[in-house]
Amino acid sequence: MGIFLNGSQGGSTYFLAGETFINSAGVQNQLAMVDRRWKSEEDPGDGLIPRAIRSTYAYGFTSTSRFLFDASYVRIKNVNLSYQLPSKIANRLKLAGCTIFADVSNLHTFTDYPGFDPEASTAGDNIVNSGIDNMTYPLARTYTIGLKMSF
Repeated sequence: MGIFLNGSQGGSTYFLAGETFINSAGVQNQLAMVDRRWKSEEDPGDGLIPRAIRSTYAYGFTSTSRFLFDASYVRIKNVNLSYQLPSKIANRLKLAGCTIFADVSNLHTFTDYPGFDPEASTAGDNIVNSGIDNMTYPLARTYTIGLKMSF
């Protein structure tokens, strides 16, 4: 059995897609965190998300530090399990050896970051624009199972 974890503490990522998905303007879908928006004097929300405005005026609230999020995370990058059949059982099956294995990659990421991936960057290798996430596609979770037999 093997488990590989990785993570980062203290970095920030500018969630460029937040200008659309946390803006409370227009009719597009929003992230669940928008429910914490200002609604009234009695229900002021968390103080980070303004009231909903169905107007292009609200797009004037873009490009602010409001979309700069803590990108700290811990990721379960890989889990690998394997089992080798005892030689008695393998010999009965006329095998020299038999191993069964399973592997899961990108199992889970623990983070408060609102986007798909806290270490995402739409800039690729461009160091000048690194740390900007415009809804980069999430890492794929992959499952692998296998059987290794030797005769």
